[in-house]
Amino acid sequence: MTAHAVQRAAETRDSDSETYPAVFQATARRVSDRTALRTRGDRVHLTWAEYACAVERVAGALAGLGVEHGDRVALLSRNRPELAIADVGAMHLGAATVALYVASPASTIEHVLRDCTPRALIVEHGLLARLDRVAHDVPRVVMLESLGALPAPPRFSFEQAWRSVSGEDLVAVLYTSGTTGLLKGVEWRHREAVATFRRFDLLQPEPDGIRDVSVGPFAHLAERGAGHWRSLLRGSTRTFCADPT
Repeated sequence: MTAHAVQRAAETRDSDSETYPAVFQATARRVSDRTALRTRGDRVHLTWAEYACAVERVAGALAGLGVEHGDRVALLSRNRPELAIADVGAMHLGAATVALYVASPASTIEHVLRDCTPRALIVEHGLLARLDRVAHDVPRVVMLESLGALPAPPRFSFEQAWRSVSGEDLVAVLYTSGTTGLLKGVEWRHREAVATFRRFDLLQPEPDGIRDVSVGPFAHLAERGAGHWRSLLRGSTRTFCADPT
């Protein structure tokens, strides 16, 4: 095969998997029995096959809440498997997630919610009190722990939903730290997010089956991209640490 043919084949392969739903589905098939998400002591333990089933349930639940292709979903949670599932479930609808820093003051949370106008706000039950002084008009506020139990709308097609996601759709909006003024949302599209961390993997290759600890905030690119998104490409095993202390 010529060098040109090899390049064309690589481009075709990348274009066929330039969205994280496509990447996730391929990985879940490839390493279905491998541990995907866990907490210390295996109190929570999901294989990639179980991860995929949970994502499908959550995608249906979010659709039942009215989340559609192109919407935004805000997330307020510490690092836990349910957070990753909610994020990937939203991806499969073509919705972009906006993770909030759990330590942010009420005024900062208000600003981000006002700026990104999410269709739904998913909150860890233990952090619900953080919203007591937050003025917002998000139509749906749902507990993270109960999200997967909510029903999907009639005739919801999970397959059709995730296959309709394109590389140009937003996968996330990550907000700057605000050191020079109000926080600003940085838009990440599927195509650039997948390409960035494919290339990251070329620069810092790791053996298949890598294990890591999820401890950084999902609102930060280091955790979201180099940790969470990269795991979808690699099929790695992530141990979630809700309390860094």
